[in-house]
Parts: sequence; C-alpha cells; structure tokens
Amino acid sequence: MRHLVDIVIAALIPALILFHLICAPYTKVEESFNIQATHDILTNGVRDFLFPIGSGKLQLKDHYDHLTFTGPVPRTFVGALTLAGASWPFIRFLEGVNPQIIGKSLEKGTRRWNISLANQVSSVRAVLGLWNAFCLLYYRNGVESSFGRTTANWFVLFQACVFHIMYYASRTLPNFFAFGLGTT
Repeated sequence: MRHLVDIVIAALIPALILFHLICAPYTKVEESFNIQATHDILTNGVRDFLFPIGSGKLQLKDHYDHLTFTGPVPRTFVGALTLAGASWPFIRFLEGVNPQIIGKSLEKGTRRWNISLANQVSSVRAVLGLWNAFCLLYYRNGVESSFGRTTANWFVLFQACVFHIMYYASRTLPNFFAFGLGTT
C-alpha cells in the first residue's frame, strides 16, 4: 500500500504540468523565439540551416522566421534544436493519426506536419514539460536515497504546491530548457 501512495504522489508532478499546459495552451511573448525556432526546425529541418546553399543567410531568412525576428537579445537555438529533435517522433506519430481527431491538415504536398499548429505547439511543450517532470522525479529519488521515503514524498508535495514550477515547466523559456539539466 505504501508503494501505491508513493506512485500516486509522484504522478502529481507530470499530471500537474500537463494540467497547466491544457489549461493555458497559448504561449507568452517571452517564449516566442524558442517556440518559433522549434517550429522552424520541425518544419524546415536543419539541413538548410547547417549547410546553406546559394545566397547563404539570405536564403535562411526566407525559411527560418526566428532569424528574421531575433529580438533585442542574441539567443542560441541549441535548446530549440534539442527540443525539436526530442519532439519529432511524437509529432510524426500524431501525423499518422486521423486528422479529424487531432486537427485539420496543413498544406498538402509540403514538408509541413499533418496536425494543426496549436497541436504541434502543445506536443512540443508536453515533451519539454514531461522532461522537466522526469528530472524532478529523478531528483526525488536522490532525496529518497539520502533522507528517506517520507522526505521524498514531502518534497514532491511541496513542488506540486508551487504554481511557478508546475506552470512554467512546459514553457519554452531558456530557464526551463536548463531546469532539467540543473535538477538532475
């Protein structure tokens, strides 16, 4: 019975992160660069970005909006590239599901996915949120081995009560790209 309680308590972390994602599916302006970069990489791939042909950067700006609208602060797209790579299999899976269930088709004959952009953004954010949830639960296991099961469960309950972490864990902000790395 005690292990069942541990499982239920541990399930709070991913459940609350996904709950916040469903309740607030739209992105904030601070997320725009990373979500746009992730979209560009998923839509156009990285071949053209890494190996530009012809006019080089001018051609890249035609396909990668995050290069045109860079914002006032220089940024890296390593987090977006990693997130796009981790999200790609899930989005490809959703592409094979009946479009009437998950969204309507986009532009036949292009390299765009067969799911709506809103569902693509939600899928990408779910992958990031579940990665951060996994990292928190990994940390919880470290707390359990150092301080015991009761302390580990209290850690999870305290984290579940902190709105900020649960809400932002699925947001494509640089802090939450690094959150999982700093937590593990």
